[in-house]
This record gives sequence, structure tokens and C-alpha cells, in this order.
Amino acid sequence: AFLKYVQLLLAPIQLAGDYDFNSLPLSNMNDGVAWLGLLLVLATIIFAIAISRRQPTLGFAILFFYLTMLPVSNWIVPTAVIMAERHLYLPSLGICLIAGTVWANLRNNSVRRLVAVGVMVTASVLCISHNYIWRNDLSFYGNVVRAFPNNVRGRQGYGVALLEAGRVMEGRSQFEAGLLIRRDVPLLVGMAQALMQMEETCANSRSLLNEALTIQPKDPFAPWLMGKCFEREGNVASAEPMYQMAIRNTAFPD
Repeated sequence: AFLKYVQLLLAPIQLAGDYDFNSLPLSNMNDGVAWLGLLLVLATIIFAIAISRRQPTLGFAILFFYLTMLPVSNWIVPTAVIMAERHLYLPSLGICLIAGTVWANLRNNSVRRLVAVGVMVTASVLCISHNYIWRNDLSFYGNVVRAFPNNVRGRQGYGVALLEAGRVMEGRSQFEAGLLIRRDVPLLVGMAQALMQMEETCANSRSLLNEALTIQPKDPFAPWLMGKCFEREGNVASAEPMYQMAIRNTAFPD
């Protein structure tokens, strides 16, 4: 993840608000990219220590970046968050300090003005374009899937947003793509909901909902949709216990 963090700081493109399961590939002992990232970290730390006497500001900035990244790196205490752009808020001060030091050392005033204007214009364009992505769930999750096609939560969120927009076939394709990555309960429930909107019967939806309840018996959405299936078929007696289960499984039923 360190290489991705560095890339986001130096070239903030391919941003995603959610780096869920499988967004970044798992590494192993034979992964050259992972070893490259580790060597890059060690090399820059050694470089920062070596130049601390001659260039104290630069050495401090590099070490500040790594020290502030350490608590969220999963190296000390593993967390459920693989990586997140918000983790860069404090460490980015170190990168800004490096950039400011480099800019201050430029001798030509024309070059300094050109660099300053170029950085500001580029940053403004990137910021505005990224704000556009956050308009709604369709644009947000659509961007997540575009940036990281193997992001499971991105596939699920985009599928739900497409269903709410009435684009059922497209939503179904997102759930199908997500289920190829992992048999996840929200994806199974979403796929069942899409099939319920497309088919007159609940035969295919019911098998998916049963699988979801097998994986996570306390899920509230699977029994709720199961109840809707029974109600659609006129089987009110079977629908009622499903709705009651959904209420029991919901933390704050309304």
C-alpha cells in the first residue's frame, strides 16, 4: 500500500473513496512489486537519516511522513482498513514540506512563478473533477469500479445505485461481477433483488437469499426480501415469520 500512497501524493489520479477487499492485490514472498515497495521505504529512511545534518528540513520531512504513516500502516496493529485516502492528511505535510523546500531553492523567479501557477492549476482541476465524482452514489461507486474493478463493495454499491436508477440489467451485471470475486452477502441480496424485479417468480431469488442466510443468519435484508417473495406468491403465512426475522435482525427497526 505504501507505493499506492506515494503515487496518490505525487500524482493524485485514480482516486477511490473506498479501498475495499481485493482493491489492492495480496502480496506474497515472490511478489517483486511488494519487495520493491519495501526497499523503497528502507532506502528513503536511510537517505533521510544520512542527510539530516546537511539538509535537516528535508530529512525531517521524510521521517515525518513515515512516522505519521506508521500507526495506519497495519504494520504495528492490523486493522480492518487496508488503505484510505484520509490516512494521508497528516503525512502529506511532510511531502508539502519537501515540495516547499524544493520550490524555495529554485533560483530563477520566472521558473518559480511558472511552477507555482502550474501546480495550483493542476491541483484545482483535479480537486474539481474529484468533487464531481462525489455528486451521488452512481458517480461515486461507478468511479470505484472504474478505478478498481475487483473492489467488492464498489460492485455492490454500484449495483444498488443502478437498481435505484431503474437500470436493472446493468445493476444485475455488477452483482454478477462481484459474486465472481467473492460470495458476499450484500452481493447475494442485491442479485436477488435484481432478479425479483426482472422475473415473475422468486425461484432464482430464493436460492440466493437462502445462501445469504447460511453465510450470515443475522442479516436483516435477506429475510425481508424472502418475505416479499412469499407475499408476492400469496403465501402470507410464510411471509410473516420472514418479516419478523428481519425486524429481529435489524438494530433499529422503523
